[in-house]
Amino acid sequence: MNFRKSFVLLVLVLAACAPTRRETLRIVFSPAPGIDSATAIAAYGGVIAELEEKLGVDVEMQTTTEYAAVVEALANGTADMARLGGMPYIQAHEQIGVEPLVREINPEGIAECHGIIIGRPGIWDEPFTFNQLKGKTMAFPDIGSTSGYLSNVVNMKENGIELDDLAEYGFLGSHPAVLEAVVAGSVDAGGTNDWRTNLAVSQGAGVPGEDFVILATTPPIPMNCWGVRADMDSRLKERVRNALLSLSDEAFAGCDQVKGFVPGADSDYDYVRVLMEEGLVE
Repeated sequence: MNFRKSFVLLVLVLAACAPTRRETLRIVFSPAPGIDSATAIAAYGGVIAELEEKLGVDVEMQTTTEYAAVVEALANGTADMARLGGMPYIQAHEQIGVEPLVREINPEGIAECHGIIIGRPGIWDEPFTFNQLKGKTMAFPDIGSTSGYLSNVVNMKENGIELDDLAEYGFLGSHPAVLEAVVAGSVDAGGTNDWRTNLAVSQGAGVPGEDFVILATTPPIPMNCWGVRADMDSRLKERVRNALLSLSDEAFAGCDQVKGFVPGADSDYDYVRVLMEEGLVE
Protein backbone atom coordinates (compact mmCIF):
# COMPACT_ATOMS: atom_id res chain seq x y z
CA MET A 1 0.00 0.00 0.00
CA ASN A 2 1.50 3.34 -1.01
CA PHE A 3 1.85 6.34 1.28
CA ARG A 4 -1.11 8.22 -0.22
CA LYS A 5 -3.50 5.27 0.29
CA SER A 6 -2.16 4.71 3.82
CA PHE A 7 -2.76 8.35 4.73
CA VAL A 8 -6.32 8.32 3.39
CA LEU A 9 -7.05 5.12 5.31
CA LEU A 10 -5.66 6.65 8.53
CA VAL A 11 -7.88 9.72 8.13
CA LEU A 12 -10.94 7.54 7.62
CA VAL A 13 -10.13 5.42 10.68
CA LEU A 14 -9.58 8.49 12.87
CA ALA A 15 -12.83 10.01 11.66
CA ALA A 16 -14.72 6.83 12.46
CA CYS A 17 -13.21 6.63 15.95
CA ALA A 18 -13.74 10.30 16.81
CA PRO A 19 -16.61 10.99 19.25
CA THR A 20 -19.80 12.17 17.57
CA ARG A 21 -20.55 15.80 18.29
CA ARG A 22 -23.96 16.05 19.93
CA GLU A 23 -26.23 19.02 19.51
CA THR A 24 -27.41 20.85 22.61
CA LEU A 25 -30.99 21.85 23.29
CA ARG A 26 -31.04 24.66 25.85
CA ILE A 27 -34.23 24.96 27.87
CA VAL A 28 -34.78 27.90 30.18
CA PHE A 29 -37.67 28.03 32.60
CA SER A 30 -38.74 29.07 36.03
CA PRO A 31 -40.64 26.22 37.71
CA ALA A 32 -41.51 28.79 40.35
CA PRO A 33 -40.09 32.30 40.42
CA GLY A 34 -36.76 32.27 42.18
CA ILE A 35 -36.44 28.50 42.57
CA ASP A 36 -32.85 27.34 42.97
CA SER A 37 -31.23 25.26 40.23
CA ALA A 38 -30.69 22.18 42.42
CA THR A 39 -34.41 21.94 43.20
CA ALA A 40 -35.33 22.46 39.54
CA ILE A 41 -32.93 19.79 38.34
CA ALA A 42 -34.26 17.36 40.94
CA ALA A 43 -37.85 18.04 39.85
CA TYR A 44 -37.30 17.95 36.09
CA GLY A 45 -34.30 15.65 35.91
CA GLY A 46 -36.41 12.74 34.70
CA VAL A 47 -37.95 14.80 31.92
CA ILE A 48 -34.55 16.08 30.80
CA ALA A 49 -32.96 12.61 30.87
CA GLU A 50 -35.73 11.05 28.80
CA LEU A 51 -35.67 13.95 26.34
CA GLU A 52 -31.95 13.41 25.82
CA GLU A 53 -32.54 9.72 25.16
CA LYS A 54 -35.39 10.30 22.72
CA LEU A 55 -33.71 13.15 20.82
CA GLY A 56 -30.11 11.96 20.90
CA VAL A 57 -28.94 15.44 21.91
CA ASP A 58 -27.66 17.02 25.12
CA VAL A 59 -30.39 18.91 26.96
CA GLU A 60 -29.18 21.78 29.12
CA MET A 61 -31.56 23.23 31.70
CA GLN A 62 -31.24 26.82 32.83
CA THR A 63 -33.17 28.44 35.68
CA THR A 64 -34.00 32.09 36.22
CA THR A 65 -35.05 34.30 39.08
CA GLU A 66 -38.00 35.96 37.32
CA TYR A 67 -40.35 35.52 34.37
CA ALA A 68 -38.86 38.39 32.36
CA ALA A 69 -35.46 36.69 32.33
CA VAL A 70 -36.96 33.69 30.52
CA VAL A 71 -38.12 35.87 27.63
CA GLU A 72 -34.77 37.66 27.60
CA ALA A 73 -32.89 34.36 27.31
CA LEU A 74 -34.95 33.43 24.25
CA ALA A 75 -34.50 36.86 22.72
CA ASN A 76 -30.71 36.93 23.04
CA GLY A 77 -30.25 33.36 21.87
CA THR A 78 -28.94 31.83 25.09
CA ALA A 79 -31.96 29.51 25.14
CA ASP A 80 -33.71 27.53 22.40
CA MET A 81 -36.83 26.66 24.29
CA ALA A 82 -38.70 27.80 27.40
CA ARG A 83 -41.40 26.89 29.85
CA LEU A 84 -43.68 29.92 29.78
CA GLY A 85 -46.81 31.04 31.58
CA GLY A 86 -49.60 32.50 29.48
CA MET A 87 -48.67 36.17 29.75
CA PRO A 88 -44.90 35.70 29.27
CA TYR A 89 -45.66 33.39 26.30
CA ILE A 90 -47.78 36.04 24.58
CA GLN A 91 -45.14 38.69 25.18
CA ALA A 92 -42.44 36.37 23.81
CA HIS A 93 -44.63 35.44 20.85
CA GLU A 94 -45.26 39.09 19.98
CA GLN A 95 -41.68 40.24 20.56
CA ILE A 96 -39.64 37.41 19.01
CA GLY A 97 -42.13 34.97 17.49
CA VAL A 98 -41.89 32.16 20.06
CA GLU A 99 -44.04 29.19 18.99
CA PRO A 100 -45.85 26.88 21.46
CA LEU A 101 -45.15 23.16 21.10
CA VAL A 102 -47.05 21.65 24.02
CA ARG A 103 -49.17 22.64 27.00
CA GLU A 104 -48.70 21.15 30.45
CA ILE A 105 -51.03 18.78 32.26
CA ASN A 106 -51.08 19.56 35.98
CA PRO A 107 -51.22 16.97 38.80
CA GLU A 108 -55.01 17.13 38.70
CA GLY A 109 -54.90 15.71 35.15
CA ILE A 110 -56.05 18.80 33.25
CA ALA A 111 -54.33 21.36 31.05
CA GLU A 112 -55.96 24.41 32.63
CA CYS A 113 -56.38 26.05 36.02
CA HIS A 114 -58.32 28.87 37.69
CA GLY A 115 -57.09 31.98 39.40
CA ILE A 116 -58.41 32.27 42.95
CA ILE A 117 -58.42 34.90 45.66
CA ILE A 118 -57.92 33.41 49.10
CA GLY A 119 -58.34 35.17 52.43
CA ARG A 120 -57.81 34.88 56.16
CA PRO A 121 -60.83 33.19 57.73
CA GLY A 122 -63.17 35.08 60.02
CA ILE A 123 -62.84 38.58 58.54
CA TRP A 124 -65.29 38.34 55.61
CA ASP A 125 -69.04 38.73 55.57
CA GLU A 126 -71.10 36.09 53.78
CA PRO A 127 -71.78 36.12 50.96
CA PHE A 128 -68.43 37.60 49.93
CA THR A 129 -68.52 40.76 47.84
CA PHE A 130 -65.50 42.35 46.21
CA ASN A 131 -66.16 45.59 48.08
CA GLN A 132 -64.87 43.81 51.16
CA LEU A 133 -61.37 43.95 49.66
CA LYS A 134 -61.30 47.73 50.08
CA GLY A 135 -58.78 48.71 52.72
CA LYS A 136 -57.37 45.17 52.94
CA THR A 137 -53.80 44.00 52.37
CA MET A 138 -53.15 41.57 49.51
CA ALA A 139 -50.25 39.53 48.14
CA PHE A 140 -49.52 38.16 44.67
CA PRO A 141 -46.85 35.71 43.44
CA ASP A 142 -45.22 37.81 40.70
CA ILE A 143 -46.28 40.60 38.36
CA GLY A 144 -45.65 38.15 35.49
CA SER A 145 -48.00 35.50 36.88
CA THR A 146 -51.03 34.99 34.65
CA SER A 147 -53.11 32.98 37.09
CA GLY A 148 -51.91 34.45 40.36
CA TYR A 149 -51.78 38.13 39.43
CA LEU A 150 -53.34 39.07 36.08
CA SER A 151 -56.49 36.92 36.21
CA ASN A 152 -57.31 37.97 39.75
CA VAL A 153 -56.65 41.67 39.13
CA VAL A 154 -58.98 41.57 36.10
CA ASN A 155 -61.61 39.74 38.17
CA MET A 156 -61.34 42.45 40.81
CA LYS A 157 -61.53 45.19 38.21
CA GLU A 158 -64.62 43.66 36.59
CA ASN A 159 -66.21 43.74 40.04
CA GLY A 160 -65.39 47.37 40.74
CA ILE A 161 -62.15 47.02 42.72
CA GLU A 162 -58.81 48.52 41.67
CA LEU A 163 -55.44 47.87 43.24
CA ASP A 164 -55.54 51.42 44.61
CA ASP A 165 -58.58 50.43 46.68
CA LEU A 166 -56.39 48.06 48.71
CA ALA A 167 -54.59 49.31 51.79
CA GLU A 168 -51.40 47.69 50.50
CA TYR A 169 -50.30 45.00 48.05
CA GLY A 170 -47.03 43.32 47.09
CA PHE A 171 -45.34 40.40 45.35
CA LEU A 172 -43.91 37.50 47.34
CA GLY A 173 -42.17 35.56 44.55
CA SER A 174 -44.21 32.34 44.43
CA HIS A 175 -47.69 30.83 44.81
CA PRO A 176 -46.76 28.87 47.98
CA ALA A 177 -45.48 32.09 49.57
CA VAL A 178 -48.86 33.73 49.00
CA LEU A 179 -50.71 30.87 50.71
CA GLU A 180 -48.18 30.91 53.55
CA ALA A 181 -48.67 34.64 54.09
CA VAL A 182 -52.47 34.31 54.21
CA VAL A 183 -52.31 31.33 56.60
CA ALA A 184 -49.84 33.21 58.83
CA GLY A 185 -52.07 36.29 58.87
CA SER A 186 -49.39 38.50 57.32
CA VAL A 187 -51.89 39.67 54.69
CA ASP A 188 -55.67 39.66 54.50
CA ALA A 189 -55.93 38.16 51.02
CA GLY A 190 -53.84 36.65 48.26
CA GLY A 191 -54.03 35.96 44.54
CA THR A 192 -52.97 32.46 43.48
CA ASN A 193 -54.44 29.54 41.52
CA ASP A 194 -56.44 26.47 42.45
CA TRP A 195 -54.07 23.62 41.57
CA ARG A 196 -51.05 25.18 43.25
CA THR A 197 -53.17 25.75 46.35
CA ASN A 198 -54.49 22.17 46.28
CA LEU A 199 -50.93 20.88 45.91
CA ALA A 200 -49.73 22.95 48.88
CA VAL A 201 -52.67 21.75 50.97
CA SER A 202 -51.82 18.12 50.15
CA GLN A 203 -48.33 18.85 51.51
CA GLY A 204 -49.69 20.22 54.77
CA ALA A 205 -49.52 23.96 54.08
CA GLY A 206 -52.99 24.71 55.41
CA VAL A 207 -56.55 23.49 55.85
CA PRO A 208 -59.26 25.05 53.65
CA GLY A 209 -61.99 26.65 55.74
CA GLU A 210 -59.81 26.72 58.83
CA ASP A 211 -56.54 28.37 57.78
CA PHE A 212 -57.87 30.14 54.69
CA VAL A 213 -61.03 30.56 52.62
CA ILE A 214 -61.52 30.85 48.87
CA LEU A 215 -63.22 34.16 48.11
CA ALA A 216 -63.36 34.26 44.30
CA THR A 217 -62.55 32.11 41.27
CA THR A 218 -61.81 33.08 37.65
CA PRO A 219 -62.74 31.33 34.39
CA PRO A 220 -60.32 28.59 33.23
CA ILE A 221 -56.80 29.61 32.22
CA PRO A 222 -54.52 27.46 30.00
CA MET A 223 -51.57 25.84 31.73
CA ASN A 224 -47.98 26.79 30.88
CA CYS A 225 -46.66 26.11 27.41
CA TRP A 226 -43.24 24.91 26.31
CA GLY A 227 -42.34 27.11 23.38
CA VAL A 228 -39.39 27.39 21.01
CA ARG A 229 -37.61 30.11 19.12
CA ALA A 230 -39.19 30.80 15.73
CA ASP A 231 -35.90 30.17 13.93
CA MET A 232 -35.51 26.60 15.24
CA ASP A 233 -35.26 24.05 12.42
CA SER A 234 -38.77 22.78 11.62
CA ARG A 235 -37.69 19.15 11.74
CA LEU A 236 -36.17 19.62 15.19
CA LYS A 237 -39.33 21.36 16.40
CA GLU A 238 -41.41 18.36 15.40
CA ARG A 239 -38.97 15.94 16.99
CA VAL A 240 -39.04 17.88 20.25
CA ARG A 241 -42.84 18.10 20.21
CA ASN A 242 -43.21 14.37 19.58
CA ALA A 243 -40.66 13.57 22.28
CA LEU A 244 -42.47 15.68 24.88
CA LEU A 245 -45.84 14.14 24.01
CA SER A 246 -44.48 10.61 24.31
CA LEU A 247 -42.63 10.90 27.64
CA SER A 248 -43.30 8.06 30.05
CA ASP A 249 -44.98 8.46 33.45
CA GLU A 250 -41.60 7.72 35.02
CA ALA A 251 -40.18 10.92 33.50
CA PHE A 252 -42.51 12.95 35.76
CA ALA A 253 -42.03 10.88 38.92
CA GLY A 254 -39.93 13.53 40.65
CA CYS A 255 -41.99 16.53 39.52
CA ASP A 256 -44.99 17.65 41.56
CA GLN A 257 -46.05 20.36 39.10
CA VAL A 258 -46.31 18.65 35.71
CA LYS A 259 -47.57 15.16 34.87
CA GLY A 260 -47.63 15.27 31.08
CA PHE A 261 -48.32 17.35 27.98
CA VAL A 262 -50.98 17.96 25.34
CA PRO A 263 -50.35 19.60 21.94
CA GLY A 264 -50.12 23.38 22.21
CA ALA A 265 -51.36 26.11 19.88
CA ASP A 266 -51.24 29.89 19.91
CA SER A 267 -55.05 30.04 20.04
CA ASP A 268 -54.97 28.26 23.43
CA TYR A 269 -53.93 31.59 24.94
CA ASP A 270 -56.58 33.84 23.38
CA TYR A 271 -58.33 34.18 26.76
CA VAL A 272 -55.04 35.35 28.27
CA ARG A 273 -54.90 38.02 25.56
CA VAL A 274 -58.32 39.20 26.71
CA LEU A 275 -57.04 39.34 30.28
CA MET A 276 -54.00 41.34 29.19
CA GLU A 277 -56.17 43.81 27.31
CA GLU A 278 -58.59 44.23 30.21
CA GLY A 279 -55.71 44.44 32.66
CA LEU A 280 -54.04 47.05 30.49
CA VAL A 281 -50.79 45.05 30.42
CA GLU A 282 -48.26 46.53 28.00
